[in-house]
Amino acid sequence: MLYEDLPRHEKTRAILIEKAEFPIVYPFLTPAKIGGVERTEIELTEPTVADLKTARTAKDSIDSTVRLLCCVSDITEDEAQKLATRDFKRISDTLAPFL
Repeated sequence: MLYEDLPRHEKTRAILIEKAEFPIVYPFLTPAKIGGVERTEIELTEPTVADLKTARTAKDSIDSTVRLLCCVSDITEDEAQKLATRDFKRISDTLAPFL
């Protein structure tokens, strides 16, 4: 499922994650270097309970989101911290229902 096609609440436009189909393909607004390769998109799988536990050991909400992103994709923490802010915000909105 593409990020743009994620089901959203009619009024608030919040993502209805329970109706989403995984994996979610997120197209970057700004290309990112992942695994040494310039990429234009990333694929997010559905988090497991173990992924949620890993994310919740972080000291704050940004670190929790970074850890969860690393669990559900092929991106490292260093690479996640170099994402453009607009991309990180949109990915955060996608992962927020799990945190």
